[in-house]
Amino acid sequence: MNNPGSASVVKGAAWMLSFRLIDKVLGVISILVLTRLLVPADFGLVAMATAVVALVDLFGSFNVDLALINRREIDSAHLDTAWTLNVLAGAVVGALVLILAYPAGLFYSEPRLPLVMCALAVTPILQGAENIGIVYFRRDLNFSREFKFLLLKRLITFFSVLPLALYLRNFWALILGIVFGRVASVCLSFGMHPYRPWVALSERRDLMRFSSLMVVNNLIGFLKLRSPDFIVGRMMGPSTLGVFNMGSEIASMVTAELSGPINRAVLPNLSAQVADERRLCETYLTTLGLTAVLVFPSAAGLAALAGPIVTVALGQKWLAAIPILQIMAGYGAITALQGLGYTALLATNRPGALIVMNAVHVACFLVVGVLAIKLAGIEAMAFSFLCVAILFMPFNVIQVRKQLGYQYRDVCKVLARPLVAAVFMGAALSLVEKNAMFVKPHNVAMLAGEIGAGVVLYTGFLWSIWVLCRRPVGGESVLLAAVQSLLRRIRAPV
Repeated sequence: MNNPGSASVVKGAAWMLSFRLIDKVLGVISILVLTRLLVPADFGLVAMATAVVALVDLFGSFNVDLALINRREIDSAHLDTAWTLNVLAGAVVGALVLILAYPAGLFYSEPRLPLVMCALAVTPILQGAENIGIVYFRRDLNFSREFKFLLLKRLITFFSVLPLALYLRNFWALILGIVFGRVASVCLSFGMHPYRPWVALSERRDLMRFSSLMVVNNLIGFLKLRSPDFIVGRMMGPSTLGVFNMGSEIASMVTAELSGPINRAVLPNLSAQVADERRLCETYLTTLGLTAVLVFPSAAGLAALAGPIVTVALGQKWLAAIPILQIMAGYGAITALQGLGYTALLATNRPGALIVMNAVHVACFLVVGVLAIKLAGIEAMAFSFLCVAILFMPFNVIQVRKQLGYQYRDVCKVLARPLVAAVFMGAALSLVEKNAMFVKPHNVAMLAGEIGAGVVLYTGFLWSIWVLCRRPVGGESVLLAAVQSLLRRIRAPV
């Protein structure tokens, strides 16, 4: 790989993907246990509460970490101001959550909700107190340190939720787990970075120029991500909301979640390459190809194996989540690609373009989603989300092209090969399922065998297509180079 920016993206993404892999393994274990100890209504109740908290939190989310990453130079005044803004915002958000607890219970007609929200009011306060010094992990591309920070925080949350669930057997296990996770985050942030912030506001105007736009974008992004919590919760109740969220969560585990680490790693790289248009464009296209190589087969596999995944992982009481998972798998893959475009707009300091794109997308999202659920139910709403995402993908490509200057054929080239390979793999797995070639009912071993077969099929299809295309530079070459580098390290003498 000739582009050093692409190399650093792969290295950073490898650390973040490693964390995501461990995180999702722990998440799967949690789901396997929690879905058997709790009922869908428990998950729906927590989704209602966290949706309201997240909505209020948007108005205090200044994304000062992104502002610090985008700046060429920062000093202690910038760090102290950023931390002070976070602390103040966390205190205000916590107070607003308390004020809105009772009205939220009336909105959802859920009498348990006010007490739950009062317990969650402490979480924004804790988040605001987190040591701002950890921003250097990303700014200095020190993703190994960020990996350790995120992993330790996740492990503490994991080992607190499961015992609580075994003991309490209700939604309070989830709520207390969220609180313990916030406490762990604050303690670890001060333990893992030596910087000690102090109260200051001297650089507030400098930071707020960028952050004020991000507040608006965060609000729009929240509506895009969490609007089902309000729509479904209000119109169909906590049980249906729990089913919808579980299907969406499983889809995001192996589609959109794969893109998160890549976007996290590529943002500081793209920001550092703004002055070099050629390298900027190369890094973006290479990263787009890598994202496609990972998310397309994940979406196709989820759609094909949704039935056995839900049956084996969650149990019979979650069967209604199967069609949701099938639809949201495709939605997750598309939003993963769109997310990389949004990251490029942030890196090139174009948050205004990002806001406009997201605003139009969400407006269509909400109108179509409400009409769909009224007319045809929860599955129709999920399908409407997928259709809106597909229709907006070209606008994403066009807007990013204005900033980076790539050719449309370059995007088609890096996306077409993994898309075709994923379609072939998904069709093969669907054929297996429809013809009942495996003994029913499914068990863990059978599901693992089907997943393994999908990996082998996709790898074979993708490799064949890539070779037939004369091995062009793209996601395949990046992944191959990373695997070869890993093998050399394993074989190297200690």
